Amino acid sequence: MSDNENFDRLEKTVEKFLGLFQAMKKEKAELEIILQEKETKISDLERKIDTLTDDRTRIHGRVSTLLNSIEEWEKGQAAPIAMPGGKTKPGGTTAVQEGGLFSMND
Repeated sequence: MSDNENFDRLEKTVEKFLGLFQAMKKEKAELEIILQEKETKISDLERKIDTLTDDRTRIHGRVSTLLNSIEEWEKGQAAPIAMPGGKTKPGGTTAVQEGGLFSMND
């Protein structure tokens, strides 16, 4: 092989590698953009999870308070109830005590 042919071959090889390098450089830049978008989305979702967790905790506390209030109210309903004809219900219990405020047994 002559020197000219060797240089031609070397030139083609270098051009090929430069083309591959440019393609990889472009792909890297595209992947970095995608990565940044994903990191932003993850951060947004983490904030949303924190907000929803806080909301759930707050709601849990409010529901617990309401249930405690209902239980206290039910305890206060222990006085005998007047029945038609001037009688009181035996044992002095109320429907609330017997089946609970939201009982479906009635």
